[in-house]
Amino acid sequence: MAFAESCNFEKLNNNNYKQWKFNIKMQLLNLGLIEFVNKQEPVLDAEATKADKQNFELRKAKALSTICLNDVNFTSLNIQKSLLAEYDRVTVREKSEARPKEPAVFSIESAVSRKKNSTKEFKERRKCFICGTVGHIRKNCWKFKNANKMPTHQQRKPPTFMQDELSNPAVFYASAYCTQSMDIEFVIDSAATEHFVNDINLFTNFQKLSSSASMAEGTTNILGKGDVSLEIMDNSGKVSLLLKNVLYAPQMVRNLISLRKFDLAHYSILVKNFKMIIRTPRNRLFLTVPLIDKFYVIKANVIKMQNDSAAYISDKDGIELWHARFGHLNMQGLKDFSKSNNVYGLENLKGNVDKCDTCCLTKSSRASLPNIDKIRTQHVLELVHMDIWGPAPVKSLGGAEYFYSIIDDYSRYAVVYFLKHKNEAFECFKAYKQAMERLTNRKIKRVRSDNGTEFSADYFEQYLINEGIKIERTNTYSPEMNGVAERYNRTIIEGVRALLHESKLPKTLWAELVNTQNYLRNRFPHKSLKGKAPLNVWSDKKFSVRHFKRIGCVAYVFIPKRYRNKLEPNAQKGIMMGYALNTLGYRIFFPQSGKITETKHVKFNESILGVDSNVQMKDNKFRMVDSFSDFELSSNKTPMPELSDKTECEWKRVCVTRQKGKSKGRIDVYYYPESKVRLRSKHEVKKYCESKGIDYNPDNFDFSPKLILDDNKPNAIETQSDDFSTDIEDISDSEAHLVDIKIPNNFKESQMVPERENWCNAMKEELEILKVRDVYEIVPRPKNKNVLGNKWVYTLKKDVTGKIKRYRARLVAQGFRQIEGIDYFDTFSPVINFTLVRLFIVILVTMKGWFCNHLDIKSAYLYAPLNEDIFMEQPSGFVIDNEYNSVFKLKKALYGLKQAGREWYSELNNTLIELGFQKLLTSNCIYVYKSFVLLLVYVDDIAIFACNEQYMNEAIGLIKSKFDVKDLGKLSKFLGVEFEMRNGNFIMHQKSYINKMRNIFGNIPNCKSLVPLSPGIAIYDNKEHDVLNVPYRNLIGSLSFLASRTRPDIMFAVNFLSQFNNNPSITHWNLICQVFHYVLNTSNYEINLSKSESFALTAYTDASWAADNMDRKSISGYVIFLGDVPVSWSTSKQKCTALSSMEAEYIALSEAVKEIVWLNRIMNSCLFLELPVIKSKIFCDNQSAICYSKNLMENQRTKHIDTRYFFVKEKLNAEEFDLLYVSGKKNVADIMTKALSYDKLKFYCNWLFCNVSE
Repeated sequence: MAFAESCNFEKLNNNNYKQWKFNIKMQLLNLGLIEFVNKQEPVLDAEATKADKQNFELRKAKALSTICLNDVNFTSLNIQKSLLAEYDRVTVREKSEARPKEPAVFSIESAVSRKKNSTKEFKERRKCFICGTVGHIRKNCWKFKNANKMPTHQQRKPPTFMQDELSNPAVFYASAYCTQSMDIEFVIDSAATEHFVNDINLFTNFQKLSSSASMAEGTTNILGKGDVSLEIMDNSGKVSLLLKNVLYAPQMVRNLISLRKFDLAHYSILVKNFKMIIRTPRNRLFLTVPLIDKFYVIKANVIKMQNDSAAYISDKDGIELWHARFGHLNMQGLKDFSKSNNVYGLENLKGNVDKCDTCCLTKSSRASLPNIDKIRTQHVLELVHMDIWGPAPVKSLGGAEYFYSIIDDYSRYAVVYFLKHKNEAFECFKAYKQAMERLTNRKIKRVRSDNGTEFSADYFEQYLINEGIKIERTNTYSPEMNGVAERYNRTIIEGVRALLHESKLPKTLWAELVNTQNYLRNRFPHKSLKGKAPLNVWSDKKFSVRHFKRIGCVAYVFIPKRYRNKLEPNAQKGIMMGYALNTLGYRIFFPQSGKITETKHVKFNESILGVDSNVQMKDNKFRMVDSFSDFELSSNKTPMPELSDKTECEWKRVCVTRQKGKSKGRIDVYYYPESKVRLRSKHEVKKYCESKGIDYNPDNFDFSPKLILDDNKPNAIETQSDDFSTDIEDISDSEAHLVDIKIPNNFKESQMVPERENWCNAMKEELEILKVRDVYEIVPRPKNKNVLGNKWVYTLKKDVTGKIKRYRARLVAQGFRQIEGIDYFDTFSPVINFTLVRLFIVILVTMKGWFCNHLDIKSAYLYAPLNEDIFMEQPSGFVIDNEYNSVFKLKKALYGLKQAGREWYSELNNTLIELGFQKLLTSNCIYVYKSFVLLLVYVDDIAIFACNEQYMNEAIGLIKSKFDVKDLGKLSKFLGVEFEMRNGNFIMHQKSYINKMRNIFGNIPNCKSLVPLSPGIAIYDNKEHDVLNVPYRNLIGSLSFLASRTRPDIMFAVNFLSQFNNNPSITHWNLICQVFHYVLNTSNYEINLSKSESFALTAYTDASWAADNMDRKSISGYVIFLGDVPVSWSTSKQKCTALSSMEAEYIALSEAVKEIVWLNRIMNSCLFLELPVIKSKIFCDNQSAICYSKNLMENQRTKHIDTRYFFVKEKLNAEEFDLLYVSGKKNVADIMTKALSYDKLKFYCNWLFCNVSE
């Protein structure tokens, strides 16, 4: 009553009559005077029944409640909501007083400064808000029970406070069936044992359930559970709070936070001055919650994760977070380590994580065997264990499939190396030995490994023996003997598996995570070290882990000002991958670009893990990758920020030799391509790096000379002695031929040379062709399928003056990994024999006057469809965004595949026939069109002959309609041979090729000789088996190509010396150098193709009996002329041992007969040429062989000759040629079978070549 009388009403005026009337009515009703004013209200007399008294009191209660409300609340719905809210607060208080205290609840309520009256007298004065009767509350009211009574089949279970936690989430909490809050508010409830929310959109992840939860007044349906992440604005700033295992109850209007959960997490709670103060286990202020309308309410923003792989923590600095930061290593070891004095930043962790879901899923194993006592070493490097893990299911970003672990037994300190192939382990071990021995000033005494071929190889064992290192091997099928390394690998892979599972990162990042796991393991206590970490024992120092962050969490990397404008964000989101090994910083992965960078300017949010699903990956566009290490650094060549400090390898040095001026001598210029900076000294480089925030580490800079220019050469770059500012990128293409440009061997090298941009453009051009030709499709990596690798092959296209015309990069598949019968079947692909090129040039160009052009089909193999399923890795250095674990499925042939040449030939053959060309029956590579056009095909090079320009253009137009063809004009250079029309003569030579050989092999010893080989020299095998580090095979191959095309004078010498390719001696090397210098001295030798005036074929044949001193086999040789032009020649060792000179000559004769019969067949099949039929002639300088060929004589000296050589007699009897005698002094075939004196060699060279100098 006193409270009602204290209410002030606004006095009556012209505007508030209705409100004033209502207020007066409520006041009179409350005072019991309404019956005197309004006769409609019943008057309570002295003999009123109990029910009438209760109704009278109920009307007074309604009046009192209405008086206490604000005027704005005078609607039926708002009155009901306000009353229910007040009722809810009273109910909470009543239940809290009535139920037994739990420890967590009691500890909080004891600090609440409000009075409680639990006496029986107070309970008896309690009034029911349903019926208005004193002595009971709503839950015991019979009217409430009748109103909520349900049919039998829907009857609710009686309320119970404890249920089976395994079947239903048992909880008891204060009633929240009250008002619906328009703001996102969370009430901290001391009576709740679980967290509750009523909106499913608040969850960061969600799991459906079908159960119920118990309350004081009944049960409510629980439809699911999940985690809710909150961001709370406190006086000290933003506070992040993550609620785990929150129950979803849509019937509830208010969201509840369980105070019990805070207590279980060792947080302390103090309620004072209308505030709830929550502190962390370290007694740091965590949150201050104000008292709002008798409730402690948190107003928060809900952080809705955009991916389902977010991480959740409830104790920011608790053991669960540190367990994750250490990569899910052993929990007990982590707790013990925090209590030791061996580390900074990890002091006395409390709590425990009984079961980590990630560890349970990724580290399950069989029960371990009993431990075997072992003798421990006493010093570092006394014993090292090593093992190789792999192959990995997917390649790393750097292409690695294995990792090689080396563990020191005494300290358990480990080092890992990443390998593409197992045989790389040897070089890694040598690097480990050199680095560790220098670091510790101790020597490795023993190594222990399994019996893998990479460790048991002869060269590895011999190295260990030479270094005095004892080798310990495990027994067969006894991996436990190498248990340290085996267990280490298992620990690392379990950790990697856990991190991949938890963060949902691409599996191609496994190498990054292995490196990170090794970093963490070296800083984590080992059981055998009695609480110390390997790094403690290895360095004998205390280290810090304050910089540790959760692997896989979100990182915000600062973008330097020079890589952004004023309106762009100054940070970019990435994923924490690990720790920089050589600098102070972190390794951050950017999913959008696939880039991994190192930086220290980064902030972390450890409550969020994994890749943000909002990140939009680019559509199948290639991305450049700088693979300077296994952890590839990718970079999109775009103006958008490269977030890392620029890598050291981008600094280059130009070295110039000047012959005059003040700066005479070599001048070093350091340049920075990204900013076009040119500096004169390392000191200037250091100052520039410091001013721009770039890491300066000269030991890692690529300061080896990249260019050597001589300014006294014509057209050399002009420089100023006082202000030298040459930039490598300013060198024009016309000047580039003055520079010895190194052709890269692989992608890595192409990114470390000054011509990097040119090579990148060439690779992009190649990839664009692959895309246009529809060569591949992106598919997931298939299981149990052979996936081929690939390699970039680089070359320079130059003109006849040596000027660079084009940088060419070709993607080549590693066909050597193909499996016969699965990846390919037939491989043979025909090409034109160069003998026919010479033959038809003589016939058609020089004798019939036809036109001859050269066509080149661009990227020919890419037109040919494949019949087999071929899978290939994505190109080295290029990946497709968001397709890290995908491969190429080749739909068309690619260079390097074993069947590529055959498939291209089939495609070309079918297309030409479809266009109306006819293939010559006697050759697979000669096509005729309308009897006026003839094609000679060598893979993608075509020599096209036509009787006039009209037919030439018509044929070229047909071919261009099907293929991308480059018309190179008149035949000038074909298959490495140059053709010139000079003074009416068609000349063939290889001067450019010889000059190229001069540049490549110019440093070999100079042997002044006028002949390729000196006559009478005895040549034997290398009996000493000395290994020479000389390019013997390379030189033999180059000279063989030259001899087969245009230089028959060196055919014998090159062919004979090639049999020593496998083991050349110094004698063999000197002899091949003599041949090389002979070629250089006679580089002006040319073959005149216009000398022929007859279509008759003439052959000269010879043999050198028992010429080989090692096996006494004979040498066969022949030269075939069309008219007076040599068109075919050959030298070969006979396959059987001839017992006489006659037999040797006869065998040599058979080789010449086979060749001349084949040439006659080719010429006779070209009926459209209307060539005269002229019998061929073969000259031999052995009368016995001629007689034996013409007569079917057989005696003791001839009957053993193989019948296959009787082919000569057969063709001779068929009168396909005439066999004649020639004197040995006039037999030009001598040049093909033996070493000749200078005079005799000069005589035959005048016969074969033109322009032979005296």
